Amino acid sequence: MAELDGVALAELLKNVQSGEPGVQELLAHLAEQAGALAPIVNEGETDEDAVPAPPDEAKSQRGEVYRLGNHRLMCGDSASAADVDMLLAGARIHLVNTDPPYNVKVEPRSNNAIAAGLSSFPGDDLQQKKLLNKTCRMEGTHSGLMHHQSFDVARQGTKSATTEKLRPKDRPLANDFVSDADFEKMLLAWFGNIARVLEPGRSWYIWGGYANCGNYPPVLKECELYFSQAIIWVKEHPVLTRKDFMGNHEWCFYGWREGAGHEFFGPANATDVWSVKKVNPASMIHLTEKPVELAVRAIGYSSRPGENVLDLFGGSGSTLIGCEKTGRRAFLMELDTLYCDVIRQRWAEFVHGQGCDWESLTPEAAE
Repeated sequence: MAELDGVALAELLKNVQSGEPGVQELLAHLAEQAGALAPIVNEGETDEDAVPAPPDEAKSQRGEVYRLGNHRLMCGDSASAADVDMLLAGARIHLVNTDPPYNVKVEPRSNNAIAAGLSSFPGDDLQQKKLLNKTCRMEGTHSGLMHHQSFDVARQGTKSATTEKLRPKDRPLANDFVSDADFEKMLLAWFGNIARVLEPGRSWYIWGGYANCGNYPPVLKECELYFSQAIIWVKEHPVLTRKDFMGNHEWCFYGWREGAGHEFFGPANATDVWSVKKVNPASMIHLTEKPVELAVRAIGYSSRPGENVLDLFGGSGSTLIGCEKTGRRAFLMELDTLYCDVIRQRWAEFVHGQGCDWESLTPEAAE
């Protein structure tokens, strides 16, 4: 039997488009089986940064892989090689764009979170004392333990909840406040999986902050992920922090996997400072939500249409929407079942419009 020609199939899918979800879903399934993705730019039916609120109870289940058109999403653990292999199903990755926990205890600051004791802003009644590293220990305090940036905290008074139920963004991030030793183990697992599946010479964009200047580079080097430079995201609207100066930037660590000549597809005058307006905090569904434009820039600079992009920390799905817009195939991992629902619904509404049956449009992937 003659082998399927991925390039020919991509061209066919480019020319054979249908407004009928069932027909389009069939075309997407054929593309997935052939390992090809039509290089089609999709402007979408909703705003690219529109993110639906999660349901009260998750529909997605831990350990399942879901098919979102040509893309794949797994509700699993980014530190697990078995989970990553299940997500990829043999596919090789041409670009990594991901936003892991920074281990800086990013805190929810809503009245809900403060009232529930999930923020240290009103006091130092920390629940994770066993996880605090030595930088959090201070002499002369009531317990010897304080938040690692307690000197910068302007304490607030007691808050009352504004909604009856805690929203996902009212909760602290998972794996965002562990000991230095435990965080290094997680970095080795996360970055090791990236290095294992990323094609040699292909690029990775890993978001972080100045607090990660010390812990990222040694692990990247150990995993043979060459750290070339940092990209600075200027948010165009400063945010309140515990520091003397308001925060108006974030870092992205950029480089490529060692072992082959590096490939870059951006213009010769691309700069390492990206001025992109941040998502309005009032409309944010995820605590560290990123605008899609950041993903689109990384995708355009470091991949070709039809290539595979991995995001091990799916969050609200910004990398996925960037891939959908630019004709790349996304592979996302997300640990939280509620955010898996968010990702599935966000993609379905972006492609098919609000009010669509997002569950049936994002079914479990047939192995």
